[in-house]
Amino acid sequence: MTILVADIETLKCYTLFSFWDPSTDTWYEFSINRLENDMYKWVKFMEWVVKEDYYLVLFNGVAFDSQVMERILREHSNWYDLDNLQLT
Repeated sequence: MTILVADIETLKCYTLFSFWDPSTDTWYEFSINRLENDMYKWVKFMEWVVKEDYYLVLFNGVAFDSQVMERILREHSNWYDLDNLQLT
């Protein structure tokens, strides 16, 4: 079983997605803020996670993180005209 340890931080005007692969000791981070927008990189990363059959271990995943990720994955194609701050 291959796992990714993940957490999402959502602050006013800043969102951070962090993933750690303990098998390779590799970190993946994606942020959305005033200066950068990694949302589409994160969506591609999540497609790769599903394709490679990773298991996600989330802090607060049941109560919050999974709902945030699901909403973004379902609706991101409708948000192409939003700026970075509107996305956060």
